Parts: sequence; structure tokens; C-alpha cells
Amino acid sequence: MFPKVFFLIATILSVLSTLNIPAISASEESVVTEIIIEGNRRSKDRYILSIIEISVGDKWYPGIEEEVKQNLLDEMLFQRETLKISSEKDGSGYRLHIYVEDRWTLLPIPVGSVSSDQWMAGLMLVERNFLGRGIMLNAGFIYGSDMMLGILMLGSENLTFGGGYMMSDREELTTAGGEAKVLRQYNLAMPYSFLKPSYRMRDWRFSWVFRYQGASVDWISGEAGVPIAEGNHYFITGPTISYSGLTHQSIFAKGFKADVSGLYYTPAYGSIVAGGSYAFFLGKTFWSISIDGGWGVLPVTDEFRLGGGQEGSLTLPKGISSSAYVQGTAKMELILIPIGSTRITGLVFYEAGVYEDLLNEIVPYHGPGIGLNLHLDRVAVPALGVTAAWNIPMNKPYISIQLGMRFR
Repeated sequence: MFPKVFFLIATILSVLSTLNIPAISASEESVVTEIIIEGNRRSKDRYILSIIEISVGDKWYPGIEEEVKQNLLDEMLFQRETLKISSEKDGSGYRLHIYVEDRWTLLPIPVGSVSSDQWMAGLMLVERNFLGRGIMLNAGFIYGSDMMLGILMLGSENLTFGGGYMMSDREELTTAGGEAKVLRQYNLAMPYSFLKPSYRMRDWRFSWVFRYQGASVDWISGEAGVPIAEGNHYFITGPTISYSGLTHQSIFAKGFKADVSGLYYTPAYGSIVAGGSYAFFLGKTFWSISIDGGWGVLPVTDEFRLGGGQEGSLTLPKGISSSAYVQGTAKMELILIPIGSTRITGLVFYEAGVYEDLLNEIVPYHGPGIGLNLHLDRVAVPALGVTAAWNIPMNKPYISIQLGMRFR
């Protein structure tokens, strides 16, 4: 019996060897033997490799091409129409071919904003792929009805730093009682500089801000409860943890994202701000639901984000003073007019929230709104946004037009 079995096995192995059919081990896996990058004129190969998060020797698996393509598209630095990813058998592994063409990323962007209670205009120079290494460069000047700002910021995957000088005529409001009332007025001059190292692990990002700024304040009215170290320089520091599981599809990004940050102000102030959103497609419409909130001495807004369209509260006047707030927004957006790579979208939203003003009054607000957004897909900038919202408790409309960039 056993000699016959051994003879049969030996015969099978002999036949296989004559046919040059390799014996396959159950534990053997295909690997990426080589990565070939072509078409890129500005972006460095090393930077592209850091985006795809795959190296020679890593495991190859079916579907790796689509994953690499999505990682590159999510950076919004490469032409969607010409991006190609393919695999080629190479011995016991696979050779990965990547063809990309860089988008034009150096943009002089006019900045403009007109709303029910203020205006501003200026020019920003934005480079989203400085030196071909994915470095963001922002520089510019903005002047408005109640502020003047100069800013220079340089940012990479792991480090952002910069500085600026802001002068502002501030009028802080409450809407308690159904109408906007001035709580205090002052003129603020604020030079500042900041350093923000970051670490990214897949969809997670961990960062810590170090900020040093001055505050020169000339009071006009309402000095009670002042959270500003008048005439002094002070230090701000704290962590931010964020998660982004977004994938880009056309001009939209679907998925879940969230962040939470805590800041400590010398000598003895602090704040916590958190928010999250979920975006999805329902037929041809794009939906997003978001909620955010904060407590403490909330930071002065002076960073920028590409794109027209107002963020934050859409149903409140500018200058609302709060030591705590919670707000939620439900939004539906639909492509109305496609013109080549340009898209004009219609927007419908409803917003509701409460905040605690400096008089310790809890003030609710809510209301619907509509809007239009102009998206330029090739430069990845929603360039213009127009919104009209209605604050139901105050029975008052708020109209906003944002061009080029927006406050973050």
C-alpha cells in the first residue's frame, strides 16, 4: 500500500517538473517589486510615494491600483482625467506603474466678502505644492470694514508655521431678547507668530500648536469680563486630534471627519472646541450633517481655508460673543449647471444652536437657508459662495457672499 502511494507522489512530482510548473507554497505572497512614476513634472517622486503609502517589498493585493488612485485624488494635486495606475507581473511579484500629471497650484486669489453687517477685500497668493513637496504657502493682505490683516504661512505634512499682524475694530454682540445688542467695543492690534508640528497616522492626525502674540487694546465701551491681557504678550498652546475618512468624488468629499482641540492661554484661560460631520450621496444629491461646539475663551479667528462660501454660523450676525456654544447644520447640495470642469451647485440647509453670551444668558437660534456655490474642479477651489439665511427667533435675514477664501 505505502510503496504504491510514494510511487504515485514521485510520479506526479516528476511530471510537474518536466512541465516547469512551480510548486506553490500556501504561505507565499506576491509583493510590489518596483514602483515606476511617470508624468510628474513638479511633484517629487518621494512626495508621491509618501501619498500612496506603499513601498517596494510591501504586499501586493487585488484592488491596490484603486486604493493608490484614490489616495492621489484625495490630495487634489493631480489631473483626474489623466491619472492612471496599473500593475504588471514581475517574477514572483508585481511592478506598479503610476502616471500622474500635476495640476496648476500657484494661484493669486482675490478675496472678497459682503454680508449683512460687514465687508472685506484683498489678495492672497496661494501655492499648494511648493517645491513639489506638497507644501502649502499662503501670503497676502486683507482690508475690511472692521479689520486689516497681513499673513504669511508655510505648511507641510508635519509642520506649519507663520505669522501675521491684525488690526480690528471689534463690536461684540448678543442676540438675547430677539435683537442684536452691543456688549462691548474696542480696537485690537495683534501681532502673532505660531508653530504647529503634526503627525499623521493613516486617517488620524495629531498636532500641537505653540503661539505667541501681543494684544494692544483701546476700549470704547463695556470692559466687564475682559478675557484679554491688555497691552501684554501672552502664550497659547494645546493639542488637536482629528480624523478624516473622506474620499473625493467629483467636487464633493464623502465620509466622516471629526476633530477636538484644547487650548491654554497664559496666564489662566482655556478653551475646548470639538466638531464632526458626515457626508454622503443620496441619488444625485449630496448631503452633510455636522455638529460642533466649544467652551471657554474661544480663539480669535485668523487662519484661512481655500474656497468661497461662509463657514460657521449662517443665521447669526458677525461679532457674536460667547463663552460656550453648540450648533448643528443639515445641508443638501445638488449640481445644477455643469460647464466643463466647472460646477454650479444649489444649496439648501437648516441650522440650529444655542450659545451663552458674556452676560451668562443662554440664547437659542435656528433657521433655514439657501445658496449657490461655484466650484472650479481643476484648481480644487469652490471659488464663490452665496447664502441667504433666516434667523427665526430674530425674524431677520442674513445674506453672505464669499469670494476666493474664507475664515477658518
